[in-house]
Amino acid sequence: MIPHIVSPGPFSLGEGCLWDHRLQRLYWIDINERKLAWLDRDGITTIRDLPGTPGTVVLTSDPAAVALALDNGIHTYQTDTGLIHRIAAYPESPATRFNDGKCDSAGRFWVGTMSREGNHGAGTLYCLTPGRSLESRVPSVTVSNGLCWSRDDQTFYFIDSATREVHAFDFDPGSGAISGRRVAVAIPPDRGYPDGMTIDSQDRLWVAHWMGGCVACYDPITGETVAKIDLPTPRVTSCCFGGEDFRTLYITTAIGSPDGGWTDLDEYPQTGAIFALTLGVGGRESNPLPL
Repeated sequence: MIPHIVSPGPFSLGEGCLWDHRLQRLYWIDINERKLAWLDRDGITTIRDLPGTPGTVVLTSDPAAVALALDNGIHTYQTDTGLIHRIAAYPESPATRFNDGKCDSAGRFWVGTMSREGNHGAGTLYCLTPGRSLESRVPSVTVSNGLCWSRDDQTFYFIDSATREVHAFDFDPGSGAISGRRVAVAIPPDRGYPDGMTIDSQDRLWVAHWMGGCVACYDPITGETVAKIDLPTPRVTSCCFGGEDFRTLYITTAIGSPDGGWTDLDEYPQTGAIFALTLGVGGRESNPLPL
């Protein structure tokens, strides 16, 4: 399984890739450079400046708009006009920032925070309620990262990168309540830190590995490695399924970050690119935030 480049960048801290099946479009962000980018079916990459540091991007019920978690809150962003509108204020001090996030099947936006200085336990995983308030779901998080839900919507998976584990929770899709936290996957030491994550149609977890140079597939029931995709850069940040049949795995990578060092571009000339490869298994549509 050899990934190929679909957008060369390089992106300083490419993150949060997201497939929109309605437009056949791939979105991602560059956290360091405050950019939103997307790749259309014609192969053209569009890059837009943002008025703050993005932590994640999610779809909305309007194909012409996405939702962005920025420094001062959660915003809708019209991709054709650049019009931006805040729908929820940032719940913490400027010492932290938003990081990864996704919407559940009911359209609740789950998004985490992390310390800008790398302080342990300074972040929180929040859930944006239909009333547009951010409620704490998992406190004392160090680097809030990948999250996804099982096919039957009964299990929620979450990564705090500093733990080097993927945690599972029992999930109530009606209320959004989580309980019964447990370790689903312990990451091998030679794979660095787990970062972004997605789930396939067989409920297997695909995890990007920061300083591990790979995306690995895990069985969350046994914790065992099912497959491993090597990338030509150590800083692999996120992954998602897309394409017409959802069998294309897209992967973001990074040159580096102020809190995590920088990659030598002479040694890894393809770092910071967006990659893709076709797999024998597919994923599922991303849930949108209702507007």
